[in-house]
Amino acid sequence: MKVFLDTNVIIDYFDSQREHYLPATILFDLAMKGKLELTVCAQSFIPAFYILGKSYPKPELYTSMRSLYKLCGVTPVDASIIEQALALESIDFEDTVQYLSSSTADADIIITRDEHGFCDFPIKHISAEQFLDEYLK
Repeated sequence: MKVFLDTNVIIDYFDSQREHYLPATILFDLAMKGKLELTVCAQSFIPAFYILGKSYPKPELYTSMRSLYKLCGVTPVDASIIEQALALESIDFEDTVQYLSSSTADADIIITRDEHGFCDFPIKHISAEQFLDEYLK
């Protein structure tokens, strides 16, 4: 199964102080064991790096971001995706960009904590906790 991770799930995984750290860790563990294929949007590296940089030393942060890059497929954000997102004029531009980027990888599902951000799109989107409840049955 190809799973696309919203930026908030990436940040949860790398910050053990966050409330949703454990479910994010389980997702990444499943990917490391070859049971899930994770994809992330190239754009997600920027806010993740910025937010995590407040609590990570730079060398450790670069190591963490490299490990993310190696483990996950990275979907593009290019002029075409921006053009499409602008044409859609959706309420949440950032989630629209992520959805359009995820579609380039044919993701089966988006895992996010933003339950409303992807409502306008035909792809299933659920929280990490909900996904694990369904997936681990």
